[in-house]
Amino acid sequence: MQGNSSAALAQTKTDYDTFLGDAQNLQAVRDALQDSQLTPQLRKTLEIMQKTFLCYITEDPKATAMKVSHAIKHTIATMQCLSYAAQSHKSLGIPALHDSASMHSTATSSQVALAWPCCMT
Repeated sequence: MQGNSSAALAQTKTDYDTFLGDAQNLQAVRDALQDSQLTPQLRKTLEIMQKTFLCYITEDPKATAMKVSHAIKHTIATMQCLSYAAQSHKSLGIPALHDSASMHSTATSSQVALAWPCCMT
């Protein structure tokens, strides 16, 4: 498996998501669907592509605003959780947050629940 890496996999996923989230690609498919000469098989393929692109592209401005708002709220909640955990882990004797392998091997579940209550849902 030479040449394979987590970084390469992550980049491939990013590239894939970027491609599917590109509104120009959706428009190209929509333009192609206007061709009256399409074979039924090609029309079906383009319709599937259109549905796939629409899973990644939000065209409604209200939906986009809701999506961004949710992402911001989630980020804030995550940051609050990490801040709380950083403040409390030392007093509970739990290793630093970046040392997750050590934390899992030494912390009890009750210690983890005390340090990360917002993450224990």
